[in-house]
Amino acid sequence: MLGHWLLVSLCWASSLAVDVCDFGQPSFLKPKFLNLDDVKKCLDETTMTAEVLYHTVAHVEHGVLDLYSFDSIAAASRESEQSISNGCNFAVHDVHVDLRKELDELKVRALKELGLQGEQFEELLQAENRGRLLHAYPIHSTIADIFRRLYDAHTIYVPPWVPNFIAWYMYHFQDAGQVSGQTRIRLKVTGDGAKPEVQILDNQGVPGDYVEEVKDGDKAYAPFDWIKQDAARHVGLYKSLGARVNSRLNEWGIGVFGLSHSPLPESGSLSFKVRDRDTGKIQIKSVGVHLQQKSPTTLQSLNMSINRNARWDLVKGWLQVHVHSDARERQQRMQTLKALALQLAETPQEQANCNVLPWQQPVIDQGVDQPDRLEPLVTERRLQNSGEPELIATYPDQLTGHAPEIFVYYLQKHSTAVLRVTSFMPPAKDAQDPLAYIAAIVLMYKKAVDTGAGRLILDLTDNGGGMVEAANMLIQLIAPRLNTRDKLCNPYAARLESFWRDWLDSFGGKWDEIARAASNKSPEDLVEKLSQLVNLVHLARGLHTKLPLDEQKLLKLAQDVNNAAEGAEKKQLIIDHLISRDILLNSMLLGKDADSGWFPFTGDVRDMEGNPFQPQTKPYFTSVKHKWGPRTSNYSDKFQFACELGFSSLIDALLWFKGSSLTGAKHQWKELAVLTNGLCGSACSMTATKLQMAEGATVFTFGGVPGEQMDVSAFAGGNVEQYKEFWPTVLHAALIGDILHGPETRMHQRLQESVKAGDFASTLLLPLPTPAIMTFNFNMIFEPTLGDKALPREFYLMPAHKNYDRWLVTATDPFSQLSQRTTAQELLDLFTVIAAEDWKAVRQGAGGFDGCGDSPPTTPYRGQWDWGVIVYPLLTLLLCLCCSCCRCCYVCCCGKRKDRSAAVVGPPVEPGVQLQAFPAQA
Repeated sequence: MLGHWLLVSLCWASSLAVDVCDFGQPSFLKPKFLNLDDVKKCLDETTMTAEVLYHTVAHVEHGVLDLYSFDSIAAASRESEQSISNGCNFAVHDVHVDLRKELDELKVRALKELGLQGEQFEELLQAENRGRLLHAYPIHSTIADIFRRLYDAHTIYVPPWVPNFIAWYMYHFQDAGQVSGQTRIRLKVTGDGAKPEVQILDNQGVPGDYVEEVKDGDKAYAPFDWIKQDAARHVGLYKSLGARVNSRLNEWGIGVFGLSHSPLPESGSLSFKVRDRDTGKIQIKSVGVHLQQKSPTTLQSLNMSINRNARWDLVKGWLQVHVHSDARERQQRMQTLKALALQLAETPQEQANCNVLPWQQPVIDQGVDQPDRLEPLVTERRLQNSGEPELIATYPDQLTGHAPEIFVYYLQKHSTAVLRVTSFMPPAKDAQDPLAYIAAIVLMYKKAVDTGAGRLILDLTDNGGGMVEAANMLIQLIAPRLNTRDKLCNPYAARLESFWRDWLDSFGGKWDEIARAASNKSPEDLVEKLSQLVNLVHLARGLHTKLPLDEQKLLKLAQDVNNAAEGAEKKQLIIDHLISRDILLNSMLLGKDADSGWFPFTGDVRDMEGNPFQPQTKPYFTSVKHKWGPRTSNYSDKFQFACELGFSSLIDALLWFKGSSLTGAKHQWKELAVLTNGLCGSACSMTATKLQMAEGATVFTFGGVPGEQMDVSAFAGGNVEQYKEFWPTVLHAALIGDILHGPETRMHQRLQESVKAGDFASTLLLPLPTPAIMTFNFNMIFEPTLGDKALPREFYLMPAHKNYDRWLVTATDPFSQLSQRTTAQELLDLFTVIAAEDWKAVRQGAGGFDGCGDSPPTTPYRGQWDWGVIVYPLLTLLLCLCCSCCRCCYVCCCGKRKDRSAAVVGPPVEPGVQLQAFPAQA
C-alpha cells in the first residue's frame, strides 16, 4: 500500500512539473522570441541514447573521413608540401581542425559521461549499453563546432533541433528584461581604417548613437575589437577574418544569426556603453540575446526527434537480410521488412521541414504580382554626362527571398559599365530549367556591352556561388580569349581513401563483365538477382528516395520472366536487358557508356586538354599521393568538370531561341575590374580568381580588418553535396552493384564484416539516426595558373589589388519586401570611386603581384560572326515544313491503323513479389 501511494505521489508530482521546453504556440504573423537562458535550460535537458550516440558519431566520422575532400589538409594546412608557380607568393590559410582526433576525443568524453571510460566505443551497441542516456546538447554542439571551425560553407553540421525549433538568434536592446521596440541591433562602422567608429543604425538604417565600449560577460572591448572577436567566434563560413567581419556588419549580419553555422553565445550578459550622437550623453544599454521559435516544442518532442529515425531502422534490417546467405530465410525475413517499408511509404516523409536548411526556405512577397515568366525589366536610359551610376536594366525574381538579382549600370563620365550579379544559382522558378537563368545572364551582359562603355566593373558582392556552368558561361562572355577548354575549365580532383578505392575496384567500369558473367550463371541465379532488384523498389518507396532503376521497365521485365515457360528463355530475357542497360538510370549510375564507371565516379569528366579520358574512369584509377597537411593521402588525377555548356552547339542554339545569342554577346573590354567584399564563394570564387589570374582583371575589395589581408573569395571548395541526397544514391548503387557483381567483390566483403559486427557505419552511407543535416565538400577545385604543385584554391589567401576601408551595408535583408530591394546607395557610390581610379596604376602598385598571373589582353578581340541569325530561322522553317509534309503523308496515305492483337500476359508483378522461376520438380 505504501509503495502504491509513493508511486501515485511521484506520478502526481511529475504531472505538475514544468516542461522547460514548452514555450507555447508561435505565430507566423507575430514571431515569438525566447530568452537565451530559457532555451539553454531546455536544450540542457535533452537526452540521447548510447545507441543513437554511436551511430551519430560513426556516420559523421565515416562521412568526414571518406567524403570530405579536405580532411587531411584541414588538420594542419600550413604543414602541406606545396609550391606556387608563375611568380605568385600567396599565403596559406591557417586551418587546424584534425577531424579524426577531435571526433576520437568526443568519443572519450561521451564514454566517460556514460561511466564506460576505458571501454571501446563499439561497446555502446551491446544490449546492456544501448539504452543508456546522456545529454544530447553537448554532443551535437561539439560536432557542429568542429565543422564550423573548418570555415567552409560547403561543409556544415546542423543539430537536429535547429530546423524545427529555432530559426535565428538575435541581439536586442531590452528594457527591464523585455525586448524594446527596435527589433534587432544593427551596427555601422564609420571613419577610416586607423580609427574606425561604430554607430547604431535605427529602424530606418540611419546611423545614430556611437558605441564607446562593449561588455561581453566579464570582459570589456573596444567596439570594433568586439565585432572582430564576435565574428571569429560565431561565423563559420569564411576563412578570412575580414570576410567574417563583413558578414557580421552586413544589414542582417549583426542582428541575425543562423544557428546552422553559429553556436549559441556563451553568455547572454551583454551591454553597450553608448554616446548620444547629438548631446554626447553616456548611457549603458542592456542587450538581450533572444531566439525566434519556429514551431511548438516540448521536451518529449525534442527527445523523440533526437532519438528516432525509422528510415535508419529499415535500412539496417534490409542490409542484414541482403547479405544473408540462405535464400529461403532471406525471403521470409524480407516479407517483414517490406511490410515496414509499405507502412513508411504510406505516411508523409518524416521531418520534411528538416530536409530544408533555414536559409533555403522560400519567402513569398504577398505584395508583388508573380509573373509566369521572369523577364529583364529595361529602364529608360537618361543620356546625361553624369558621374552617378545610371540603372540600365534589372533582372528581379519575385519568388524567393534569396533569389539572384542582376543589375546593369552605366557611368557615362568614366565610360564604365557595371554588371552586378548577386548569385549564380537559378531562381526557384527556373530551377528545373537552368538555361533560363543562363539566358538571362547572357542577355543582361549584352545590355552592359550595348552601353558602349570601354571598361567593365563586375560586382560580385555577396555572391555565394551557385551553378559552375553559369559562372563559366559568364567568364566566356567577359574573357572571350579563354575560348578553349584548357584555358577556361578549372581542374578538379577527388580524395580517394580506402572506402572509395574498394568501391572503384568492385564496381568501376565493369558493366561488360556483368553481362559476360551472366551467361555463365544458371537461370535460377539470374532470376534470384532479378527478384532482389525488384525488392529494392519497396526499399526506395519506404525511404522516400529515388531508386536509380527504371521501375516500369524493371517490373515489365519481371512480368515477362514470370510468363516465360522455359529457363533458357528467362535467362535470355535477363541477359538482353543487362546488355542494353535499359533498366538502369544511366544518368545516376553509369554515365554515358558501359565503361564510364559507377556512381559517383561515372567518368563524365575530361582531361586537362579537354578531351575524354580513355577509359573514362582513368583519373580515378590513377591514384596520386600528396602530403597535404600533416599526413599523406590518396587523390585522383586531375580532371575537368562542369564545363560543357559553353562548348555545345546545341546549347548555343537553345540560348539563341531564348533570345540570348552567346556568340553575339562575347566582348573584350579595354579594362576589366572585379569587386567583392570577401563573401564571394564557390562558383563566384572561381569566377573572381579566373578573371584575376588569367584575364588580368584589377580586383577591389572593401571592409574587413584594417591592416590585415582579406581573400577576395570566401571559400572555393569544389562541389557541395547534401548528405540527405547523397547517401540514398550511394546506398542504392552499392546494393545494385552488389547484386549484379556478386559476392566476390571487396564491397561485399565489407558488407559481410559489417553484418558480423552489427554495424554498417564504416561500410555504407546511411541516413543519420536523427533529423540532423550535414553537407560536405566532395571534389576540390584548383587554379591552374598557380602550377601543378599548388594546393586547392580553398587554402590560398589571394588578396585584392586594392582594399577600401569602407564597411558597407550591401546584403538584402531577408525580412524586407522583395519589391523594395535594390542596390545600396553606398555601393553605388563605391562604383563611382572605382570608376575614377587608374586601374593600371592600382595593379602596378599592389604588393605581391609582380609577375603573378597573366596581364590584361592587348590584342583586340575579333568577334565571330553570329551565323545563328540566318541558320536558326532557316532550320526552324525547314523543321516546320518537314513536320507538315509528314503529317499530310500520314493522313492521306496511311490512315489510322489500330492494332487489334493483344499479347497474352500473366498478372502484373507487384514490387517485392518473389518471382517464380521454375516448377517445384525443377
